[in-house]
Amino acid sequence: MTVSTLIPAITMTLSYLLAWLLLKRNTKVAKAISFETAIQNTPTAFAFLMISYRGRVLGEMVAPLMFSGLFGLFEEIIIVTVYRLVKLASFKKKKPHESREPVEEVERLEL
Repeated sequence: MTVSTLIPAITMTLSYLLAWLLLKRNTKVAKAISFETAIQNTPTAFAFLMISYRGRVLGEMVAPLMFSGLFGLFEEIIIVTVYRLVKLASFKKKKPHESREPVEEVERLEL
């Protein structure tokens, strides 16, 4: 069971690094890719198990897979919560006039 708890964390880390460093995506897109990659591993692995195995062997393999999926979901909830709390704390530290960027006026095009 301990290996199945590490798989979501490893998947999120590797997919984030690949999206950010190799694909040159911004951090928001890299985070979205890492969460989606980690969350989609469980249904994909479950589909492979259903196709490949039958009977008692299938039953023994499903429990660690479901545990891994639930643990991955909890990891993602914790990561998002911590990220939002840090972002909220940094937003509160800014002075009111620094919290928003000035809005530029846009020229209207006449058709």
